Amino acid sequence: MKRELLFQVWTNLIANAIKFSNEAGNISIQLRNRQGDIQLIVSDEGIGMSAQTQAHIFDKFYQGDTSRRFQGNGLGLALCKEILDKCGGKIYVTSGLGKGSVFMVTL
Repeated sequence: MKRELLFQVWTNLIANAIKFSNEAGNISIQLRNRQGDIQLIVSDEGIGMSAQTQAHIFDKFYQGDTSRRFQGNGLGLALCKEILDKCGGKIYVTSGLGKGSVFMVTL
């Protein structure tokens, strides 16, 4: 069960990186072992997010980029956070408008 839930997290983070990147943008996926913790880092060179958007991206139904509203319902990152909370993990984001986003998951 845990494996299927975590698969949903990975799928959502990678799909978001694709959705919010430009056609020629790069996406990076890294897996690291840091002092006994596993870290997955998904980064993109996409549209990025403002500080206000970053403060709410894990809220249900929140969508910072309303121009893409037809492509989702604002539940993906909220579900990721809920799954990771239940699995004892954490999710962090750093981003800047026009500079892309980096999501780091620690388990």
